[in-house]
Amino acid sequence: MNATNSYGTKDWFERMFSSARDGHDEWGHQWRASQKYRYSLTLSTIEELLSQRNPQSIVDLGCGLGDFTNLVRSINPKNILRGMDISRNAVLGASRKYPQIEFRSGELPDISYAEKFDGIIALECVNYLDEKKRKTALNNMYNHLRPGGWFLFSSPIDDGSRYFSIDQVNGLFGRIGFRIHEIHYNYARLYTIFERPFLKILHISQILREMEIDPDKKWSGKKEVLHRITLLPFMGYILEKMIKVSANVSCKMMRPIAFVRLFQWASRTFLGDRGKSHIIIIAFKDE
Repeated sequence: MNATNSYGTKDWFERMFSSARDGHDEWGHQWRASQKYRYSLTLSTIEELLSQRNPQSIVDLGCGLGDFTNLVRSINPKNILRGMDISRNAVLGASRKYPQIEFRSGELPDISYAEKFDGIIALECVNYLDEKKRKTALNNMYNHLRPGGWFLFSSPIDDGSRYFSIDQVNGLFGRIGFRIHEIHYNYARLYTIFERPFLKILHISQILREMEIDPDKKWSGKKEVLHRITLLPFMGYILEKMIKVSANVSCKMMRPIAFVRLFQWASRTFLGDRGKSHIIIIAFKDE
């Protein structure tokens, strides 16, 4: 993969939202139980806040297809919701899906709005930036909040090598001036292990569909090996049938919320702090 299409670049996001016209993305936010649970958990942390202050002007940065943006709006339709995303595909898809909300393109750390907001949402988008841009982005968010405004932030967490460590988040928020109100965690470590092989099967299934659509395309690495197998008369047929059946099973296994809740309980009970996979923070800008 070339540098312009690598993880976290604009081209990469455009590819991840290549199906936005059809109302879904390559992460499966619209159907995976793990993603729906994460949205539900995050939304529950601000429901009371949204009901206490209205109407409010709120922007969702890194909004994707606007599914979470619309959930926020549904709590109190009097609130004015806007969404911004790096991907033009996402913005076009979100605008079709939720025409009652204004969406526009923009790339962090910059914010494509001149006005200030009562609330800013940034879910799993700041973590794609390097250390310098993370600080700039959070500074810009702080400056775009009205005095007393609230900030909802979430990110995957690790030891800081790829995402944020818990200490890094706390330190950065403190240096910028946010007053942290609440911290919540998503305990998805064990579910991620459970879900990973199913996601790999779906990824292979997607590659096979691409090969079927464009049989003359040149592939490299592991994809080239897979392509050669599909060209074999019997092996190709057997592989495609196996992957198709496995993909159907994978979709069914990743839909039940009950599995997510079971693994959440197991991660909290048996792993404790090591079971934490995401941090969710509600912070305020002082009056």
